[in-house]
Amino acid sequence: MPASLAHFNNFHSMGHLVKFIVTYETAFWREAGMSGEVAATSHPAVDDDYEEDDGSSNEPSGKASSSSSTSSSQPCNERALCVVFDVCKEDEHGIHPALVGLQGGLQAAHQSHINDEERKAAILSDLARCFGEKALEPLDFVFKDWHDEPWAGGCPVAYTTPGAITNYSKLSSKPFGRVHWAGTDTSTVWRGYLDGAVATGIRASQEVAEQLTSH
Repeated sequence: MPASLAHFNNFHSMGHLVKFIVTYETAFWREAGMSGEVAATSHPAVDDDYEEDDGSSNEPSGKASSSSSTSSSQPCNERALCVVFDVCKEDEHGIHPALVGLQGGLQAAHQSHINDEERKAAILSDLARCFGEKALEPLDFVFKDWHDEPWAGGCPVAYTTPGAITNYSKLSSKPFGRVHWAGTDTSTVWRGYLDGAVATGIRASQEVAEQLTSH
């Protein structure tokens, strides 16, 4: 491998992201007039129009709005929610209520130091702050910490140190010898996502085809 390409690869680190999915018997947040969406920059969804929940009420703190955003003095990495979305599915058997959420960056790193049961309890507790006590009674709860994946090392994308993209980015997909690079992190479009992976697969296959037909 050329030294310049090796340098470029060494300048990469994978992001840290945790994804969780919680299923319920009913979509109680919809019944309460809420969208099921949360965007928490710091503290779980507490509307500015309402006083901080002291834990004495069973009412969801985000009851005034269909979606919730937050801001307070408590850092996001000390809480369990970052973003949450309604992912209910409907079919001929009815509705299958579910919420999906993400933890990222320092928040994901903080949560990785606690055991699975503590992480589940923290997430459900914050969901209850947003949507009410029914959030504490899921049918099922699963999460995936992509940082623990040995062949990925994190997600959703790799990030670089300052100067790496400016000086070396053109090398990320440049073939050398019989080696051609494909993979979402070598893409110039939708890098880190499936579209980027597909685009680089097409590019690499075209490179190989051209090399084979040119001899």
